[in-house]
Amino acid sequence: MAPITPTSTIFGRRKPANVDQLASGLRKAVNSGMLAKGEQLPTIRELSEQTGMAYNAVNRAFAILQSEGLLISRKRAGTFVAGETEM
Repeated sequence: MAPITPTSTIFGRRKPANVDQLASGLRKAVNSGMLAKGEQLPTIRELSEQTGMAYNAVNRAFAILQSEGLLISRKRAGTFVAGETEM
């Protein structure tokens, strides 16, 4: 997967996104198939560094999408797009 950055097609802009914008961008990427079912996302720390967002902000965005059933988190394995390869 290409790095998710503030200038990626998910955001289409240069300044860091806020929690709602990150969640919205990731939601659109999942719903459009840009992020495939079962695909692993970068770690919260990596995504924080890539986007310039605070660790806690990225964590909140992931939590929003997990509560919507779009992402799943597996201990010691990472965060994945919910779907076909769920265990």
